[in-house]
Amino acid sequence: MAAMLFSIAGSPLNDSPVAAGATALELMRNADIAMYDAKRQGTGRYSIFTAAMHRHVLDQIELETELRAIIEERRLRVFYQPIVDLVTGEIAGFEALARWPEHGEPVSPARFVAVAEDTGQIADLGQLVLQEACERLASWRARGIVGADLTVSVNVSGRQLSDPRRLVDDVQSALSSSGLPPTCLRLEITESTVISRPERARQALDELARLGVRAEIDDFGTGYASLTVLQSFVGDTLKIDRSFIGTMHEDDGQRAIVRGIVALAHKLERAPPDDSGRNSGASDTSMSPERRNRRPDLRHAGHIEAPGTARRFGPSLARQGVRAST
Repeated sequence: MAAMLFSIAGSPLNDSPVAAGATALELMRNADIAMYDAKRQGTGRYSIFTAAMHRHVLDQIELETELRAIIEERRLRVFYQPIVDLVTGEIAGFEALARWPEHGEPVSPARFVAVAEDTGQIADLGQLVLQEACERLASWRARGIVGADLTVSVNVSGRQLSDPRRLVDDVQSALSSSGLPPTCLRLEITESTVISRPERARQALDELARLGVRAEIDDFGTGYASLTVLQSFVGDTLKIDRSFIGTMHEDDGQRAIVRGIVALAHKLERAPPDDSGRNSGASDTSMSPERRNRRPDLRHAGHIEAPGTARRFGPSLARQGVRAST
């Protein structure tokens, strides 16, 4: 097929021929796709349309449609990542994680959550995970296999915080229908969200705090949070980003940073878990028993056990419950 070649600033665009038979509507569509691709790269950039871009857009549309059906039919799976108390070695809580349905071609959480954010489906996705997590922990409590202090953490996106009323209503609904006490629910909010939306975050978290729901700063250390933001944050946990944990045992600088974050967390009376599955070193043997009991340090247990379905953790929780009662 014949092609028309164009140039920008005298440079031929030989890698992106425009089919001579293309309609005006197709050319406008292709230009629109290239424009949004350029915008994603940042300001002052340009992008040349390619067939791969079109295929990517079609794939995204297909994924968006499939995701909407999965959410509406409540087929999204929820996995649970254990959070372990460094003092006792027992499971102190779980983080609820969205996972693609088991049947069909797998899609990573990073991909479908990004699509949910871009298409405005993240609030519905978040509500589904929130409801399932609250019902699961309430069920475990009713069966007597977990203690009264075990918690479940649910991630909250910046998009969800942009509608504080919807977020608070979803939390109240999940707690009311499940019967889970508000103190058993934690909401994880990334440091970047706290920084970029401080007023909206404060508005939502203040109201949730009045209900008894606690908040955590996720990915701590990756942004530029000021001490003022930390001091005013309505929450009791700083979750150390995995980028600081991976090499801390071989890197004195990284280890010093982690210890500094842990010290800051204790000064602000916040527990400092890490999200890498590694021991953050927060369990300092020089810490007094009273201080350990008042503010236990936690860690994700990814290096011990990968996230899994609720059924997978039932037996271990039951055994833990038996040990605690004897």
